[in-house]
Amino acid sequence: MAPSVRKRGATIHLTPIEYRPMALLIANAGRVLTHRQILRDVWGPSHIESPHYVRVYMGQLRLKLEDDPAQPGHLITETAVGYRLVVRFARNFSLRHSACISLALREERAKLLQRLFGRFFGKKMP
Repeated sequence: MAPSVRKRGATIHLTPIEYRPMALLIANAGRVLTHRQILRDVWGPSHIESPHYVRVYMGQLRLKLEDDPAQPGHLITETAVGYRLVVRFARNFSLRHSACISLALREERAKLLQRLFGRFFGKKMP
């Protein structure tokens, strides 16, 4: 199954690499993630000095997910720090292909996501 999100009922397909930062942002909705955190968790520790990766993929996600990519309301840039996902965004989107999410989550965050998105994961988490 290809990674995807749903926006207002429409399925939007994401590449596996687009899906990984999206899953990480949803797992940390409302929190600022530094460029280094995103790079480490998505691309690995050997890429933490390559912030252009994050900028490129955040731009692609905004083009696919934001109503107005030039004025993002959900995928927010925190200047000179990183990115933040506005919480209302997580409620309007659903994720499939949850294996990528579980890599980035601790057990308590996985349980929270299950409560928020349980109907989209297809099974209950312990």
